[in-house]
Amino acid sequence: MATTVKHPDRLAEQINIILAQPDSWHQGSWHLPCGTKHCIAGHGQIASGKSMDDDTCRADAREWYGLTARDAVWLFRHERTLPEIHGFASAALAGEAYFDTNGFDSYGFDRNGFSQKGFNRKGYGRNGYNRAGYRRSGYHRNGCSPDVAEIFRYDVNGYDINGYDLDGYDCNGLDSNGDGLPLL
Repeated sequence: MATTVKHPDRLAEQINIILAQPDSWHQGSWHLPCGTKHCIAGHGQIASGKSMDDDTCRADAREWYGLTARDAVWLFRHERTLPEIHGFASAALAGEAYFDTNGFDSYGFDRNGFSQKGFNRKGYGRNGYNRAGYRRSGYHRNGCSPDVAEIFRYDVNGYDINGYDLDGYDCNGLDSNGDGLPLL
């Protein structure tokens, strides 16, 4: 399946800026009040030549990157990590879609964050319980508390005990050696 991103080079350029200047990225806000940190959409809005405007950021960045509405919603979400954004851009640069024809990414999660078995990246099903029947608060369906070490290999944010995701990167895109994601 081919990518739907019209300008993957623009997305790659902004990711490379973020990789070179990690302090310029903060996925939790279009633009921080200081004006020096922006999410991937905020970076795109600025690169497009538009003024920083939280009200039009999503639309401006979507148009400049050439994203579908569906891809923009997924890519611009506040919980999106740098490795996920990097993976999306890498696929687009290769002319490939990040999501397969069934709507799953390379990790096996759909756009809503659930695996084919119905569990999200945090290990919880649509009903709020993990495979062993425990809620994030640590209580089982029948009310007993779990031995957390047996249940979770990855924490509620998808990182292991050392702070690395499935690909071996922390939330800032650094591996255990301190090396960052490769430039696109």
